[in-house]
Amino acid sequence: MFLKEEINWGKVHTDIEEVLGEDFWDEMKNVLPKRGPNMDVYTSKDKLVIFAEFPGIAVENYVKIKKENQTLILYGQIPYQYPFPHTQLQVSERFSGIFKRSVVIPFPFSLQNIVTFNHNGLVEIHISKE
Repeated sequence: MFLKEEINWGKVHTDIEEVLGEDFWDEMKNVLPKRGPNMDVYTSKDKLVIFAEFPGIAVENYVKIKKENQTLILYGQIPYQYPFPHTQLQVSERFSGIFKRSVVIPFPFSLQNIVTFNHNGLVEIHISKE
C-alpha cells in the first residue's frame, strides 16, 4: 500500500508562475473557470469550521447542506445578479450558476451538530464532534 503524499499547492502555484510567467493564472481563468464559492477550513480538537463566500445573495434561498458518509456537501445555485446580459461582461471573476463543494470531515458528525452564521455573505459553518 502506498501512502498518498499531501500536495503543497502553494509551491505548485509558485513553480508554475516561475516557469510559465505571472500571467499564467489570469489566462487560465477562461480555461478552468471557478466552480463555486471560495472556502477556508479550520480544524481544532473539538470542531471544524468552514468559511464560505456568498457575497450579495440570500444564502438561505440558494445554498443547501447535506451529508454523505464523512463528507459535508454545500450545493445550490448562485444567481446571476447583473441587469445586463452575461455576454456583455468584459471581465467575469465572480461565480454564478450551479455549484457543489465538498469537505471531508475527519470525525463522525451529524447534521444536527451543525450551526451556521451569515456575516454579510461570509457563511460560517461550525461542525462539532459527536
